[in-house]
Amino acid sequence: MTAAAVADSTAREYLRNADPVLARVIDAHPDFRPRAWIDDLPGLDAFGTLIGIIGAGRLGHAIARVALRAGRSVVIANSRGPESLTSVVSALGEGASAGTPADTAGAAIVVIAVPWDRVPEAVNGLQWNRQVVIDATNDWAADHLDGRTSSEIVADLVAGARVVKAANTLGAEVLASDPHQADGQRVIFISGDNDDAKAAVLALFQDAGFAVIDLGDLATGGAMQQIHHPLAGVTLIRL
Repeated sequence: MTAAAVADSTAREYLRNADPVLARVIDAHPDFRPRAWIDDLPGLDAFGTLIGIIGAGRLGHAIARVALRAGRSVVIANSRGPESLTSVVSALGEGASAGTPADTAGAAIVVIAVPWDRVPEAVNGLQWNRQVVIDATNDWAADHLDGRTSSEIVADLVAGARVVKAANTLGAEVLASDPHQADGQRVIFISGDNDDAKAAVLALFQDAGFAVIDLGDLATGGAMQQIHHPLAGVTLIRL
C-alpha cells in the first residue's frame, strides 16, 4: 500500500470514529479521500503520515528507512540546507524529500537524529505545538544530567511537543535493516509521558515490522534506554 493510500485509510478511520454522522457519509462514499482536502491545509499533518527527520547522518538515514518501510513519507533536513541532501534523497528513493528543519517540524512526528551536543542548536527556533518528537539521541557522557534522563532534557528544549524516547538502543545499521529475523521480530523500546504520543510511535515501528515494548515514562523507561544502562546496545528478537 502506498503512503497516500495509508494516509487516506487512516484519515477515513479517524473521521468514522469521530462522529456517527460522518461514519454514515464515509460508508456511503467509498471513494471519498479525506487526505485530498487535508493536504490543502499548509503545514498540517494530522494523521502522522509524514515523518520529519532532523539530521541526515547514519542515524537519520536509518530512521528514514524505517519510516519508508512503514509506508510513511519522510522529509529530512540537516544544517547545510536541502540542496546538500540530493544524494541522500536519491538513495532513499520514493517517499523521501529534503527540506529545512522548519519543514520537518511541520510533520506530526519529528525525529531528532543529531549528535547529543548538537540537539539544542538543531531544535532552536522551531515551533513546537503538540508534535510527537522521537528522541533517538544518546548522551554518551551522561555526567551532567543532575539525576534526570537525557530525554527529559530534550523535552525541555522542545517545550510544547510530546517526547518519546525510541530508536537509540540499536546501532544505525541494525536499525535500518529488516526487523524480521530468525522467524521473529527485532524488539525496539519506547518510553514517554504521553500515551497518545507513544501510541503514534508504537504504530510507526509496528508498521515497519518491529516488536515494540513500552517501558513507561521518560524518567523510568528513558533511564533504562540511556547509554551505559541496561538496554543500551541490546538486540532482542521476539519469536
